[in-house]
Amino acid sequence: MNFMSNLVENDGVLQALSGFLDDLLRERGADPKSQDGVRMKHDLQERLDTAINTVFVEYVPEEKQEELKALLEGKDREKLQEFVRAHVPNLDQAVSAMLQKFREAYLGV
Repeated sequence: MNFMSNLVENDGVLQALSGFLDDLLRERGADPKSQDGVRMKHDLQERLDTAINTVFVEYVPEEKQEELKALLEGKDREKLQEFVRAHVPNLDQAVSAMLQKFREAYLGV
């Protein structure tokens, strides 16, 4: 499941994540609006989606993993949001920490 388009609670979150990726590209010296920048951003978005989903898998208890998998593969974003909020302790902090690590890995800092 694509986190950025299917799990966001509002357009503000989607815009914030898109802006995060634009900033990463600019820090690497790329123009996110150029043809290459758009391609690079798409690649980064896929990697970010995987990283965010990994946070879910890491924090959701073992006995809830099958339910998580089904929700990630499904289309009901509201149920996924509810599930993740209920079963990922400190979700905001976990995602923030992952975003920082993602940034550091991409920029090599």
